[in-house]
Amino acid sequence: MSFIRAAEHDREAPVTSLTGEIRSSSWSGTTDAGTMEGVLQPLVERVPGISALSVTGPVASRPWSRVFHGQGSAYPTPVAIKLCLDQSTGQASPELARAYFRALTSVHEAMDGHSLFAGVRPYALFEDLGLVVAEWVNGPTLSRLITGSSPMNARLAVRKAGAWLARLHRSTNHSFRPLNTDEMLAQLEVAMTGFRRPPSASIFGRALDALRQTAPSVTGTPIVWTFVHGDFKPDNMLVSSGKLTGIDMDLRYPGPGVLDAAQFLNHLALLLRTPRGIRRLSYAAEISASFRRGYEQDGGLPLDYPQLAWVRLHNAVRLLVKHRDWSSGPVGWITGWSLRQLIARSTDILERSHSAAVDAPERPDMPDESAAAGRVAYLEDVLTFLAEDEDTWLSPDADRLVFDALRPQAERKD
Repeated sequence: MSFIRAAEHDREAPVTSLTGEIRSSSWSGTTDAGTMEGVLQPLVERVPGISALSVTGPVASRPWSRVFHGQGSAYPTPVAIKLCLDQSTGQASPELARAYFRALTSVHEAMDGHSLFAGVRPYALFEDLGLVVAEWVNGPTLSRLITGSSPMNARLAVRKAGAWLARLHRSTNHSFRPLNTDEMLAQLEVAMTGFRRPPSASIFGRALDALRQTAPSVTGTPIVWTFVHGDFKPDNMLVSSGKLTGIDMDLRYPGPGVLDAAQFLNHLALLLRTPRGIRRLSYAAEISASFRRGYEQDGGLPLDYPQLAWVRLHNAVRLLVKHRDWSSGPVGWITGWSLRQLIARSTDILERSHSAAVDAPERPDMPDESAAAGRVAYLEDVLTFLAEDEDTWLSPDADRLVFDALRPQAERKD
């Protein structure tokens, strides 16, 4: 059995070989905490300096993974033990575990030492078992922060998420390439094969028509390509010790960075239509705009609007096709309804921007920063963001940002 234990993040992890009677046991999505502890305990005991490990859970169960909680002297902190599963068989997946371990390592290195951002520290990979052991991060999800805090704090948190994503994208040797709409449309057709369309199936036809008609207009401009997170959304961001920490990433495949942005913004839109998020719905445009500011202004990467609008509609259709896999019961009904609303709205935006045929299409999800309300929102973002870092707050750059934010109001007064 292959076992990798993570060393210090700036050194190569040592690899050793361990054997046991594990292959003959049933190792799948039915694995419980007792079985997990019984398998891991003799393994960790073979490593010098490692001893006890107590396992509870699973604390989270999905078709593609089970997550357990571990505690004891085996690791310097409590740990999350993730069993990666092949969805088609329900069995442990060494390939997915290996990819997840590498992704955690890459993100931890990219965020290491940052004052506001962090990545989960990986501890060990038990590849043959499909297991990854990593630091357990305590803290609310970004979803909870967005729905449970003031609109200003929600905007600031989402802005930080945009900056976190841009930092990740910049760390993976990003390049600039055109969006491959033909391939994405082909993938969408495959995903919809055999899907029993609901009574409101007309939204699918209209959305697909809009995607096909506007595809040529969004393929010419090169955009950021990187190793994509794979499931970047508010539920996969934790707030702990004043830092924003990303979890459950993939980073296996190169692709347009706008895929991650579209996934986040669509899940944000769905969050604001849940019972706990509905009171923030009237601020949806400002919160969404803050994410783009974080990615572009703080993160330093462009997020082209036409491509983002196209990919958001593409992503929304895929989510509706697959949403029964990750959202069931009454929540699933609300999610399905919200996705139909999102698809209809995204289709309207894409059709309007295409028919306008102008060089600078409107940005319906971003407030007009030349208007007083938009400028006030922008100024609040700037002041709050800069106030978190005393050195930045006192810098000449801070004065320039504040002046730029206030200048339109002063000009109107004159």
